Amino acid sequence: MDAKKKRTAGERRKQLKEKEENAKLLLVFGDFLVTGIWVCLSSTFGEAAEALASISGLGEFALTVTVIVSAIMMMGPMCDMFGGAMFNPIHNAAFVCAGRGTLTLNLVRMVAQIGGALGGSYLAVAITPEWLKDRFHTLPGGLKPGVQLGVGVGVEMLLGMVLNMVVLYASDAQRSKFVAYWSPVFATVLLIVTGSYFTGPSMNPAVAFSWYHHYQGHSWLEQIAVYWLAPFAGAMLGGLLYRLLLKPAEAAAVKPVRRLPPGLKAAAAGAKEE
Repeated sequence: MDAKKKRTAGERRKQLKEKEENAKLLLVFGDFLVTGIWVCLSSTFGEAAEALASISGLGEFALTVTVIVSAIMMMGPMCDMFGGAMFNPIHNAAFVCAGRGTLTLNLVRMVAQIGGALGGSYLAVAITPEWLKDRFHTLPGGLKPGVQLGVGVGVEMLLGMVLNMVVLYASDAQRSKFVAYWSPVFATVLLIVTGSYFTGPSMNPAVAFSWYHHYQGHSWLEQIAVYWLAPFAGAMLGGLLYRLLLKPAEAAAVKPVRRLPPGLKAAAAGAKEE
């Protein structure tokens, strides 16, 4: 009887491990897929905002922000289908530095996101009609006139740090559902408006790189320093600051809130991987 119980317990552990591995594979595939879809869809946000502005008479910039935020929120159900898929690798960096999730899995997810972004940009270039490609050359971003390289690096680093600290704060289960869901959305709007005077902004190295691969609108140094290294550095700094200053003592035993903005539920998955 004891041998049978041990065998049954061993089989259950094996099945549980297989389920965990399958969940990780699904998460990585989800990252690849949703990032590709996001890049493909976001390539026409500018044209969509321009069309809405001509119809409504409202400001194009305000409509662009509205389109972006609406699209992020609509990506939620798809991200949830894969257990918390994301389309921005800086969140993975922040989660690792905040002590959520393993380094190996998050690195694999980052690679999947970058691959998905490249695939999405190629798909967009291939299937988008020429009359909708008028703004494609602007998609890699670029420093605004008069903004120095060092300023651009500082801005993207600051934006990445603030965004990820808000995301980590919102993912704490002790927050209300309103705070958990809407604080990252409000922060995203504020950061987009702030960054528009300096770097675009980007806050997503995978997306910026995927379009720079097609349209080199600025120098390689600017691409690496401003749109790649700076967001990652800011995200890691945000994760470390949250872990050292803001993370409650019991955070390791608390499950994150289920309802987070689209693409940010990986904290829930990450907390279970330790």
